[in-house]
Amino acid sequence: MRLKFNFHCEKSITIPLCYYYSLQGMLYHFLSSKLSQKIHDEGFRFGKRVFKMFVFSRIFGKTKALLNSDKKLLTIYPPNFYFFVSSAYEDFLQDLVLQFLKKGKGENLRLSKTDVFLEKIEVIPFPLKDVGERESLEVIVKTLSPITVHRTFSDKKGDRKEKIHYYSPFEEEFTKLIRDNLDRKWKAFYKEELPQDEINSFLIKPVRVNKKRGLKVVNYKGYWVKGWMGEFYLKGSRRIIEFAWDVGLGARNSQGFGMFDIKSVI
Repeated sequence: MRLKFNFHCEKSITIPLCYYYSLQGMLYHFLSSKLSQKIHDEGFRFGKRVFKMFVFSRIFGKTKALLNSDKKLLTIYPPNFYFFVSSAYEDFLQDLVLQFLKKGKGENLRLSKTDVFLEKIEVIPFPLKDVGERESLEVIVKTLSPITVHRTFSDKKGDRKEKIHYYSPFEEEFTKLIRDNLDRKWKAFYKEELPQDEINSFLIKPVRVNKKRGLKVVNYKGYWVKGWMGEFYLKGSRRIIEFAWDVGLGARNSQGFGMFDIKSVI
């Protein structure tokens, strides 16, 4: 399930261009303390990996990036802006809505040290519910935040220094890493295996992804993360595509990477 957070602003506000950490922090702050601690500290485990099982989008509205200053900034113009939050964990989304209802309309929240006015929350269900769970779907999706996948390597044999390689949609490993990541998240959340033929049949391919403008480099807490924006072809069972719609594609979903919307069905 997905929530759309609608904000109102009387005048323009300016935040850092790399605002993902601030947006994540606002979501945690908005949760009840009990659930915030559960999601942040525990999450859902598969082996040594821990998944938060939520994803959020970039900010949408009338915006302008200011790239000439020492601090790269984003200006958001009135009257409205919005972003999306999705999760397969219904308690997480229900808690967000409950806290909003408790505090009431007009609650001021802070986004990167700036007060913002939360006007309303809309609930958006998965749009393809009329298809059987295991029926295969082919869809074109549009990213709402960059998709990122990577591997970590040692620079030299025996050297403790590590190097991160971020894969592009034009490399074969991109599909495999996203598929493996989805499989692990499924096992962590549902505590069950997906049939091998079902997970192996999942495909993702770039459709309209610009090799230069599609690459987004985001600073998250001092680390530079590479991700990709654009349109992609997805093929897989309805339940896998719905799960990906809920929790995001690729890595770092709870940091604001990997959200997409379904543009069309093939």
